[in-house]
Amino acid sequence: MSDSVDFSYTPCVVPALSDAFYAYNPETVNYAALKVAPFLRVGSKNAYVEAVSPGSLQDDSSLVRKPGAAFAESNLAVDRIVYALSNKGTEHLSPNDEYDLVQVNRDKAAIRILKSRLLNDLEAELATALGDSTAVTFTDSWLDATTDIFAAIELGNAQVAEVTGANPNTLVLSNTMYRVMIANPFIIKRFGAAVLTKEAFQASLASTLGLDKIVISSAVSNGAPIIGNDEVYVCVSANDTSGMDASEASWARTLGVAQSTNADGTINPYAIVNYMYQPKNSLVYQLQAAVGVVKFNIDLCAAIPTNIS
Repeated sequence: MSDSVDFSYTPCVVPALSDAFYAYNPETVNYAALKVAPFLRVGSKNAYVEAVSPGSLQDDSSLVRKPGAAFAESNLAVDRIVYALSNKGTEHLSPNDEYDLVQVNRDKAAIRILKSRLLNDLEAELATALGDSTAVTFTDSWLDATTDIFAAIELGNAQVAEVTGANPNTLVLSNTMYRVMIANPFIIKRFGAAVLTKEAFQASLASTLGLDKIVISSAVSNGAPIIGNDEVYVCVSANDTSGMDASEASWARTLGVAQSTNADGTINPYAIVNYMYQPKNSLVYQLQAAVGVVKFNIDLCAAIPTNIS
């Protein structure tokens, strides 16, 4: 019989697996991409998005109107962000022989593997985008007990506000910098050791700095952290959770073409295809997506030197 004969089943999208993929969030790794650059649905892989320009908020034209005169015009500037998303995909092959020997939930295992690989890919895109932000001038090391870490963060806030008129609402830092911060005497003195769990740290520090969220990235690729060990950023990040609103100022968004709709009505930018591959007696789980981190306005983000190395 010819080796070219393939008795595989026809691949098909499995809505239940796509739903499970969308819902799964790794418990042991903190991924930042979808928190710092929230998802925004787009209609095609190559097009543009129109977003409100933060600069339009700085219009200082007079609103004084003389009797009988025309009303002053307020022209809301719009930025046109041109983007091109790549098709992304990966497969996980689950041999039937192994499944017979090891009793595991192969659907759950496959979903975890595929989701983690995609999140790592998005985290790498986030790291590249953040790396384009302008750094403030700060020379003290965050390892020094006398360093005023709040002053360093405020420098970043001030830079963004002065250039764009918008105030940062998000602090992004690596897992290493989280550990540096909770060990810093300045932080301990301010908050006390009792609140220095990761969740309490994020909530307390965000409240103190007037931010909406503190996002910590602990994602690793090939044995190295994806967000650099010494990296800290402040940025303006949209709080849109619908994936449908581009009107809110944001330094970047994760754009994705809709692949399916979840059971709860939310848009799913991913699809999971399932098929049997007979030549290897294996069940294949395939991820299909057109999604990526796209910068909207890099001036809405500032890098803060930590000088720890």
